Amino acid sequence: REYAKARETKNRRPDFKEQSLTVINRVLGNVRVKEFTRTHAYEFISKRSKEVAPATVNRGLAVLKNMMTFALDRDFIDSHPLIRFALLPEPQKALRVMTLEEERHLVECVVKEDLVVGAYVAILGETALRKSEGLRLQWPHINTKQKLLAVEWPTKSGKVRYVPLT
Repeated sequence: REYAKARETKNRRPDFKEQSLTVINRVLGNVRVKEFTRTHAYEFISKRSKEVAPATVNRGLAVLKNMMTFALDRDFIDSHPLIRFALLPEPQKALRVMTLEEERHLVECVVKEDLVVGAYVAILGETALRKSEGLRLQWPHINTKQKLLAVEWPTKSGKVRYVPLT
């Protein structure tokens, strides 16, 4: 419980950790952190893989690895049993990008239903902004003379990004 609620762990969603730990406990039984070994991780993979896709198994493994790091940092364990433990390969889906015609058709259909949402869809399609970035847009972010959109809020890189507009 202390691990799931700790703020300094990378994943800041305690509900996700608690849910994952419930599944891990169901699959492996009650294994004490000090007794956890790589064999337990392989057992988790074997049993959990029969229920869900590799990506979901990997999320559980990521929680286990993070929990072991937490336990090591807190001196609950002397060594990290999952150091350099490989995750399952996940099949990569080919990303299909809409053609310009498909995008325009989508915008046309949405505009017929809701003008504001249609404009939002058009801006996302034009700029490739994330949904959350599009929702933060305001008129001062748009420079019509230079045909630029300024993404000023925190980006992944932490820098302002300028997106050309057509």
